[in-house]
Formats: sequence, C-alpha cells, structure tokens
Amino acid sequence: MGIGHQALALFEEIIDNKDFSCCKSVVEAGSQFIDGHYQERAKLLLYNQSKKIYNKTLSAKEFYQHLGFEEYKAIDADGERGSIVMDFNENLKKTNNFSEKFDLVTNFGTSEHVFNQSNFFENIHNLAKKDGLMIHVLPFEGYFNHGYFNYHPIFFFDLAIFNNYEILGYWYFSEKPDKLLKYYGTNFKALKYNENLIEELDKLVTEGKIVNTPKTNHSSLGIVYKKLEDQEFKSPFQGKWLEQCKIDKYKGNKNADVNKVLSINQNVNNKNQIEENLGGGYWKNKIKRSLTNYKYLIKNIKLLLNKIGFKFKFKGKYWERK
Repeated sequence: MGIGHQALALFEEIIDNKDFSCCKSVVEAGSQFIDGHYQERAKLLLYNQSKKIYNKTLSAKEFYQHLGFEEYKAIDADGERGSIVMDFNENLKKTNNFSEKFDLVTNFGTSEHVFNQSNFFENIHNLAKKDGLMIHVLPFEGYFNHGYFNYHPIFFFDLAIFNNYEILGYWYFSEKPDKLLKYYGTNFKALKYNENLIEELDKLVTEGKIVNTPKTNHSSLGIVYKKLEDQEFKSPFQGKWLEQCKIDKYKGNKNADVNKVLSINQNVNNKNQIEENLGGGYWKNKIKRSLTNYKYLIKNIKLLLNKIGFKFKFKGKYWERK
C-alpha cells in the first residue's frame, strides 16, 4: 500500500478541479506512505500549490497537511505509521464503536486484500461525511496473486447507483510494459474511463502495439465519489439483472438513472487520448522537444540506454508526458 503515481495523478486532477477546497479531514484505509520513487512527484505537486520547496522525505500525513488538511488518520491491522488498529473485515461502527466521519476517505490498494468486501465498502461509506469525497484506486487487470480481488468497472457504477454517489471522475491507468519506439505502455497520467476505452486498447493488443501477457497485463481503475446523502449503506444488486430481480429491498433502485452513470466521459475520444498519452503522439512530441532542448535530449538518450541494460538515475520529472 502506498501513495504512488496513480494516486498522485488523481490528486492533480482533483486539485485542478478544486474538489479539495472544502476538505479539512482525511482518513486512509491502510497505513499509507510515499515511497522514494514517488517523493519527487509528490513534492512537485505541493510546490505547484504553494511555491514552497520541500527537502525532507514526506510522510503521508505531512503530504496532506501541506495540501491544507488539518486532521489525518489511517486505519490498518498492522498499526504502522500511527494507524489505528482495526479490522476492515468487520463493521467498524458496530464492532469498534468507531463513528467518526471525514471530508475525504481514501482506498489506495487496500480493499483487494480484505476478504469481506461488503463490510469494507460499508466502512468507507460510513467514514465519509455528507458531501465528503471517497477515492478508490484499485487493480483492474493482472496483479496475479497480489490480493484476493480485481475489480470490474461495473462494480463502481452500481456502487454509485445504489448509494447515490456522484461520480466526480473515473480513470484507467495502464501499467503495461512498453515496446521500444512503440510506446503503448506505462501511463503516469490517467486515461478517462468510459465504456468504449477497453475496445480501443484491445485493438492495440491485436495490432501488436501493446505487450499483453498474463504476467504483465497490469492496470488499475481510479474513481472519485461525492457522497450526496448520509443514508444507510446499500449493497448493490448488479444493475444489468435488476429488472428480473424479485427481492423487495432492491426494487427501489429500478428507476435509478443508470444511463447517466454509464455515460461518464462519453464525449472523450479514446483513440486520441490513448495516442497522446501512450502512443506515437508521445514519441513525436518527445523527438520534437529533443531537437530544441539539449538537456531533454540527454535524458532521452539515457532512457534509450536504460532499455539495453545501462542504468541511470533521473533528477528530472521522468513521469511527465511531454
């Protein structure tokens, strides 16, 4: 568990949209940390907000404090980094009498390790205030034996429909390996998810532009919810079978505006966003920039040499897709 590129990419999106403007308290599912690989990006994100330079290694708590959060807590079975020891397999409200609520609740790769999924997502719901935000960044494809679960996109749609969450953003993170000079690989920025995105990516697999094997086919989904009502949590019944369902407690959701939820990011041109973030468009911009920027050219030469076995450390913002 940790705050990595996927979480930081979502923070960049959320901050740009000013969705954190009213958030003062945060609780994290998992004793989170910012690994050394991601420290530079986290510090740059903070610098872009305050123009202050952060030289020390940032903890997760310090990261949120610099973003303007006044209260930070984390919950984990290991009790590491000052986290509260509780079991997400249990209902925290009933078992631990824990009824605190927060402006932001995060789940950066924790729920897939918890067997009782219903209790876990009810806990996240209960921890969020009315109008509070909930962020999930979780495995979608691959991650063999990483945890108990990977998640399908429809899971997050139905969770929103049954609990009246507003979806503020929904993203897909490619974590696939690259082919030299055919870069359709790891994406340090998010692709906006919609129901046709996977079809476009699938075409690139059949064309041999994406390396796709059972061990390397990794990706994640990221979603940001806004909790519109402080109501009891409802376990979803899969929407595509709801019309045939004869169980009374699910009938109230039959009139939910499913099409509104499914139409998230419907105006996004998937072919263009994939090309710009993962594909040939990336290389064209990289080559063009290399011709006008000597330091950038040197960095790209180092990247190329890395591909054939030489190793270099990068001081620059290597995740930026420019």
